[in-house]
Formats: sequence, structure tokens, C-alpha cells
Amino acid sequence: MSSNPYFQNKTQSNFAILGFGSIGRRHLASINKICPTSKVRVLTSQKIDQRQYGANVTWHHTIDAVLQTQPDYAVIATSAALHGEYLDALAAKSCKVLIEKPVAATVEQAGRIQNVAKSVKVPPVVAYNIRFSRALGVVHDALARCLIGNVHVVHAVVGQDLAQWRPGRELAETVSASQKNGGGVLRELSHELDYLCNLFGEIRSASAMLSRQKFINFDVEDTALMHLRFGTEARKILASVNLDFIRKDPCRYCHIIGSEGTLRWDLLAGRVTRCGKVEADEELYSDPLDLAQTNEMMWHKLLDGQYEKFTTIDEAAQYLHWIEVMEAGWASANA
Repeated sequence: MSSNPYFQNKTQSNFAILGFGSIGRRHLASINKICPTSKVRVLTSQKIDQRQYGANVTWHHTIDAVLQTQPDYAVIATSAALHGEYLDALAAKSCKVLIEKPVAATVEQAGRIQNVAKSVKVPPVVAYNIRFSRALGVVHDALARCLIGNVHVVHAVVGQDLAQWRPGRELAETVSASQKNGGGVLRELSHELDYLCNLFGEIRSASAMLSRQKFINFDVEDTALMHLRFGTEARKILASVNLDFIRKDPCRYCHIIGSEGTLRWDLLAGRVTRCGKVEADEELYSDPLDLAQTNEMMWHKLLDGQYEKFTTIDEAAQYLHWIEVMEAGWASANA
């Protein structure tokens, strides 16, 4: 735990978790690990077996009841379409707000959130937790040191069967399956947009092919093949990004191909490798717990008052802009 006195004072803070799906549970686990003596208020409509959780957790069914507890930190982990509504309720409070990704379900909703964020003393941030991966930092360093020369092409892949991702759930009733709630792979798996923009800057152009390959009764895509361009006209970086909810063997990797070699980042294994033409592959980093630790690392930074790594509201809104551009382009091509 940090030795920063500012951080030490935060161990007695009041926390609010709005929404208690799988990600809400993950936030609770991180908070309880870092601040085991803190008070946590959870807003949920679910029937919860409270015996599974500590005595420090209190359960509420209305936002007003949560706000009466004067939280110091609040995480909005409801469906994306409700993020703006709950941010409105929190705006009058002085708490630090963390909004789960995607920041909203639509660009219009994100615009409202941007306006509210401008009016609060401490702007909210967005929980793209892969930003806090140590492996991502190693990739950043390798690119800064030009270990693979000039970057030309990037291939990113993420896939897992939704039934494995959300076990024991009626999949058609989950947020992932609902367009109005901000589901579908483009929004649910937008971590890839975030870390690619973190590595290579703003997206310059984007297109995609979208499909329901397995979950044909959903009203959202379960598969997407994105084509993105980063960089400048003089030095373009082309990226292909494959996203899916259908793959039986979970997979998440990013290969960055440069003029002098390739960086291979296996997110699930927590491994970064530099591959050259002649020399043996060089392992730059390896920690199988890297990805699992990112949520906790994110909370350490938030509690320590270090906001530099966090995704801003404006950045997250820009991802939704490009998602809607890709959706519109695909709809037009198939009209």
C-alpha cells in the first residue's frame, strides 16, 4: 500500500458502488482489499446474499439513500445508458466519480455527460483499466526506444464466448445483448480502442464489418472486424482489430509490426515479447497476473490522487464517436 499520507487518510473513506453486476463486484473486491475498514454502499435491485460480503457493506435500493451517506468516492457501474442519469445525481456532491466503460450508450448521452463533467469541481474519469497494465507500460517503453523501428501495422484480437464471460446468466437479458443499454462488442470491448489510442494517438479514420454470427436473436453485433488508421499522412499506422463474443478459447493479444521487428503482447498471459528477423525472441515482460491486477492498480491511483493515466470523459466520448461512424458506415454499405 502507498506510504503517501494522503492515501492513508483515504482508507477510512466512504465508497458508493452504483450497480452490482460482475464489474460492480470487481470494484468491491478491489476496494475491500485496499481499504478493508472502509464503508461501502451498494445500489442494486438484485436480491443479494449479504452473508457473502463483509459487515462494512450496506445495501440500498434508491440513489437518494446512497447519497445521504455522503460518499467520498463513487463508481457508476450500471448499464451504459444510465450513466448520465446517475452522474446527474452525483454532480452536487464533492465525491470523486469513476464511470465504467463505455462512458455512455450513444454520442448524444456522452455529450450530456461531458457538459455535466465541466460543471463539477473534480471531473469524473472513465474506468478503462487496461491503462494500468504494467505490460502496456513495457510496450510504451519499447516503442519509445524504437526497439522495432518505425511502426507500420497493428493486429489486435479479443474474443471470448459470452456464455463463459457471464456464466449462470440468461444471456439475452444481459447488458451485452442490448443495444439500448450499450451492449455489443464494439462498446463492451472498447478497451482495445482505448489502449490503441493510448499507444498511437488519435484515430484518423475507421470502418468496420459487423455481424451476429452466433447470437442471432440479439439486437447487437457479436462480431466486429475494425480497420483503423493512426499516425500522419507521411507515416501512417494501420490497425486491424477483431472483436467477438463467440470464441470458445479466450484470446486477447496485440501484435505491433515495425520496420525492425515485432512486439507481441499477450494480454491474458501478461507477456510482452520482441521478435526479430534473425536474433532469438526477447521476453521484455512476463506476469500472468498483470491483467487481473489492473482494476486494483486503478483504484490505488485514484485513491492516491494520481489521475494522469486515467481515460478522460472527452477521450471516452471520442471512442463512441468512432463507434457510431463505423456503425453508420456498415449500415449504409448494407442498405
